[in-house]
Amino acid sequence: MNGVPFEARRPGSDYQLDSRPAEEQARVLSAFRDYFNLCSEEMWLHEQHRIDKATWRIWERGMQQVARFPSFREAWEFLACEYDCYERFQKFVAKGLLERAPDPGSVHRNDLTSASTLRERLRVLRWGWTRRLHARLPWQSGPSEEDRPVAATLPSKDRPAGS
Repeated sequence: MNGVPFEARRPGSDYQLDSRPAEEQARVLSAFRDYFNLCSEEMWLHEQHRIDKATWRIWERGMQQVARFPSFREAWEFLACEYDCYERFQKFVAKGLLERAPDPGSVHRNDLTSASTLRERLRVLRWGWTRRLHARLPWQSGPSEEDRPVAATLPSKDRPAGS
């Protein structure tokens, strides 16, 4: 993505590809063409079981992040026809990335990758693992002292006895 200016990669910016000089448009489209080619190859490798699910998830999350770029949608609208021979990739970009990407003009406060949301998700995951651990260790009842504040934030149906 070297050919893509910083402003075109910053979610929430007012960057518009069609309002840029022809040289910049060509450079940005070329960078996105390279990126889309790489992503389509990764998807094909995943479909052929050449890369595992964990690696694919990393690529998919990375593509979701790039789909937030203000220039992503414009570049895809221009370049999508180059992927007519790979309809599954076209559908993946249209449905899996663009439909899920926040409005490019917004600041993504509710983005699932924001720091506070990630912290909360990690706490809930940690609580789940702690809960499973306590289920395996019958001599320990309820959450540890360290986990009690987290347990208090969970709905009562998810809390173990003793919390």
